[in-house]
Amino acid sequence: NDRPGTYQYHGHIGGVRVAGLGGALIIEGAISEHTASVAGEFVLPISDWWHATAEQLMQGLNEKAFRWAGDPQTILINGKGNMNCTHNELYTCNETGVCMEGTNEVAGANERPWYKPSYHPSGCDPSYCPGHEVLEVTSGQTYLLRLINAGSLSLFNLAVEGHSLTVVEVDGEPTQPYDTTSVDFNSGQRISVLLTANQSVGTYVIRVMTRARSGVRTAHALLQYAGSTAVISDPSAAEINQPAWSDNGFTFDFQSNIKGLYSGDHALPAVPPNSDVQKRFQILNTQERAVDGRNHNGVPSVDSIQTAIGTGDDRPENNCDAAGNTRNLRWFMGRRTFHMPSTPVLAKMYYDIGRADLSEDNGYYEIQVGEVYDMVIQNYPACNGVCETHAWHLHGMHFWVLGHFRGEYTGSEEQIAAFNLEDPPMRDTVQTVSEGVDNVPAVRSGCGYTVIRFRPMSPGAWFFHCHQLFHITMGSNLMFHTGSASLPPPPDNLLTCGAMTPAVLASKTHSALQTSCPIAAPIDENPDSSYEINILSGYMRPDCVDRLTITVDGQIPGRTITVKPGGIVEVIVNNQLRDQSVSIHWHGMKQNNTVWQDGAAMVTGCPIPPMTRWVYRFRANDRPGTYQYHGHIGGVRVAGLGGALIIEGAISEHTAGVAGEFVLPISDWWHATAEQLMQGLNEKAFRWAGDPQTILINGKGNMNCTHNELYTCNETGVCMEGTNEVAGANERPWYKPSYHPSGCDPSYCPGHEVLEVTSGQTYLLRLINAGSLSLFNLAVEGHSLTVVEVDGEPTQPYDTTSVDFNSGQRISVLLTANQSVGTYVIRVMTRARSGVRTAHALLQYAGSTAVISDPSAAEINQPAWSDNGFTFDFQSNIKGLYSGDHALPAVPPNSDVQKRFQILNTQERAVDGRNHNGVPSVDSIQTAIGTGDDRPENNCDAAGNTRNLRWFMGRRTFHMPSTPVLAKMYYDIGRADLSEDNGYYEIQVGEVYDMVIQNYPACNGVCETHAWHLHGMHFWVLGHFRGEYTGSEEQIAAFNLEDPPMRDTVQTVSEGVDNVPAVRSGCGYTVIRFRPMSPGAWFFHCHQLFHITMGSNLMFHTGSASLPPPPDNLLVCGEMTESAVSAKMFPETCPTTDPGTGLTTTVGPTTEATANYASRVVQVSIQVLLLALGVGALL
Repeated sequence: NDRPGTYQYHGHIGGVRVAGLGGALIIEGAISEHTASVAGEFVLPISDWWHATAEQLMQGLNEKAFRWAGDPQTILINGKGNMNCTHNELYTCNETGVCMEGTNEVAGANERPWYKPSYHPSGCDPSYCPGHEVLEVTSGQTYLLRLINAGSLSLFNLAVEGHSLTVVEVDGEPTQPYDTTSVDFNSGQRISVLLTANQSVGTYVIRVMTRARSGVRTAHALLQYAGSTAVISDPSAAEINQPAWSDNGFTFDFQSNIKGLYSGDHALPAVPPNSDVQKRFQILNTQERAVDGRNHNGVPSVDSIQTAIGTGDDRPENNCDAAGNTRNLRWFMGRRTFHMPSTPVLAKMYYDIGRADLSEDNGYYEIQVGEVYDMVIQNYPACNGVCETHAWHLHGMHFWVLGHFRGEYTGSEEQIAAFNLEDPPMRDTVQTVSEGVDNVPAVRSGCGYTVIRFRPMSPGAWFFHCHQLFHITMGSNLMFHTGSASLPPPPDNLLTCGAMTPAVLASKTHSALQTSCPIAAPIDENPDSSYEINILSGYMRPDCVDRLTITVDGQIPGRTITVKPGGIVEVIVNNQLRDQSVSIHWHGMKQNNTVWQDGAAMVTGCPIPPMTRWVYRFRANDRPGTYQYHGHIGGVRVAGLGGALIIEGAISEHTAGVAGEFVLPISDWWHATAEQLMQGLNEKAFRWAGDPQTILINGKGNMNCTHNELYTCNETGVCMEGTNEVAGANERPWYKPSYHPSGCDPSYCPGHEVLEVTSGQTYLLRLINAGSLSLFNLAVEGHSLTVVEVDGEPTQPYDTTSVDFNSGQRISVLLTANQSVGTYVIRVMTRARSGVRTAHALLQYAGSTAVISDPSAAEINQPAWSDNGFTFDFQSNIKGLYSGDHALPAVPPNSDVQKRFQILNTQERAVDGRNHNGVPSVDSIQTAIGTGDDRPENNCDAAGNTRNLRWFMGRRTFHMPSTPVLAKMYYDIGRADLSEDNGYYEIQVGEVYDMVIQNYPACNGVCETHAWHLHGMHFWVLGHFRGEYTGSEEQIAAFNLEDPPMRDTVQTVSEGVDNVPAVRSGCGYTVIRFRPMSPGAWFFHCHQLFHITMGSNLMFHTGSASLPPPPDNLLVCGEMTESAVSAKMFPETCPTTDPGTGLTTTVGPTTEATANYASRVVQVSIQVLLLALGVGALL
């Protein structure tokens, strides 16, 4: 902006602002002549602060069983707050989790799970308290205090002990000097005041308190005069005159007394007269319940407050019934509640993508550049009868505040005559003020209104919304826009999402289609299987404990996707998360010539942005088998995002006659949010996620809500599992003392999964390890199992009493119901980690009346958690099927192997700015291990928590790129980054490669069991071996080249007593052989989610020359600028392939190419429009 002032920047999606994302933005210079001679200035961002995560706070607001975030726990002054860690100064809670603030119940355990009984914040430590912000001043000098309300909910009032304040600026605009003892400023507002150090030398208390809400919070800073030796031990004891929380009269008067500066060099522009006003928008702000599929109540209107309020049942207060928690609580503006679009508004306007959606019915209002408009913002009691104080922010312009008024606006001449047209302040954020005793009006009617006048000076789409973050997500928004004609073009680094396909963008920016080359079309045939799934965030109780989840259609697991062998699969993914991108990986799909559809975020494509949709389209593998799909970005998988993917048909002749089948996704489950679990792994003060709390069998788990069966914790929060300390309060803040899970309720326990069978029949059990960490072992009481498939590939039948399957692996077994009619226990246990968890399902014979009250009492033979011998033997005994109609392809001989990658997997600490330790190598295990100080175990020192704990492969730890790997290759964007030094290895399509995956003890000496997944292809598992690979003839001769199983996910097995080898050296290795059959970038990584984020990955790629072109709905992110994408779509010459020789040459664009491209752009544009309108059809 062109005049000095105080501003701020902050996150503007989902809940990132309440999580701390923001700061001050100062335009330098004298605000006015009144600030020209100050001795100095202080910038004070002030924010309200909650101990729950942003994710938890925001999701509660969007639950139909509404969960209010509550008042903040503390206030931060310039990032510093002080919570009392030993005394509950906020709430008094009983043993059931019901919390009281005075006589008001503020938190029931089932309503607000982030409040803990006794309200002792987990991880609260007085030694970490930051102290108070100190403003050092010199006696006799005057200072400028720039006060910024960076909060998400609260109206703040600030006062300084013994000092008066003079208001000189609001929201970047100068004011006439206004003296006051304290100042109010609401969310988003800034107010600058002069303070003169005119008291005795000493230290004085600055107090900030919340107002307009009964849960008052206070925070303190200190004003310290030069030379003062005073120590303030208890700033809360200072006597400072501030208004009561409910004194809306003070707020009304304070706002009304601020006048704009209309004289001198810094004068504000004159107020346009009433005669210039083109339209006076009358916006009634109400809180109501919303009926699904409807964005309005009553008779929506922005032309009349009275029309909007309505009569009888149509009045806002008569739309507050939750109807059995089937209606969301929302905020409405003009009786319309706003829903964010799935394609940005500016893109809709500029590229003509569903422009018709931008209608008044949806909360969009067209205005003209240079014209003058008024807006009356009418307050109205919320559902609980309280007339709340709101802060309203208009993007893209400042406005004149013509006044704050009591009562209800009717448009009378007297009301209009009361507008201040002489010296109103200019702002970008304004309040509507409360009315009534304790802000509860005596009558349900309009309870105060504010009038602003504005003149848009720039074309665009300008958001107008309540700046209280929780109200934004509840719909308290509308949109002004200036139409499409005068919009400036977008920047070159424009990001795409929603319906902004490259073809649509190109149709606007490259009108000369005769110079274009054809773009890629997706698979042309109609899909054999088509699904539409919604990615949702919500609270669920899959194991009796209330927890925030991310799911497919609100289910854990998500729906099973069933496809035909070789069939075309289409999945429309609607990402309905508010602030999180998603990407779906089709685990085990080979993606021949559809590598862009693999779903590995930042490898094969950009993730799907929040509130948008994307369509995956690929061909399924050509043989029947068991697969899965799951989230492949951040922690969405551990939050519940995934499901089964089944290719129909007989896996082999051994499964052809089964009486039926059961699909059993099994996952490990934590009570902490994914956000907390994942972030702990990336802290230099490392926080391990710990063993899971429960196991879910087909989404069903059972936590004991009355007894701590996992941990014993003392009053300081240190928790023990047996003799092992598993959670210190400062190490793992999401574990609670006494480990009583918040919101655990036995009445919500889902019971056990039941498999109903008929005596004498044989069934196929498709077992899927959908977990994030655990190796599972499954056994069935009294029954044996026969392995017939692993990872979608048939095996020779192998009889066993129990089966091991690690993260990402699938294993199908035959079970014959050959026991007496009854009900039998199916047990799943975790192995390879000492914190054993168990879960149960039931095998129930037809006619059984047996009731299993305690499945844990069943005697079932399963290996001990540390029995790595069982795991080794079990894996080694699985043999591939190389005969019959379902035979696997023959193993390529050793002579075909172009390279044998030797991958040492180690856990080490990483030095900032360096992605390797020792001498990195994928050619020699011994070179990679190194000697002396270079050995992995000598790189485990955290150096005072300055080094991250990471996993390394070949002594390199992997960092995800900021531009997808495929895009780097195809568009030649930083292609040189894809080097071996960064963990990228080039391979050739059709050639044969080996990979030796060498296990090695972690920093704690444990030789862990890992699961390794290779995208885009299946491989032959040539064997699991003990010890360290050296490449000797004997070791190579031991490879199984006769009947190895084929998989896409393989284990490396542990060694040693309790998995601790006697000597630090290679502790077991696995050898696989693979042949890439499709060009692309193929991710290879540990499938244990926590290890992925810690760097246990590498990348194979086939080079750029043979890559198929991207789909026409390609998402753009990172360095994929429009010019970079267009340069490939619009070259001077077009590539063409001679069908006779197969050679690629370049020729000038042809008329046919032009016609094809133009036709395709039309098809894509129509397709995009239909998607934007929610038709869900594809051309």
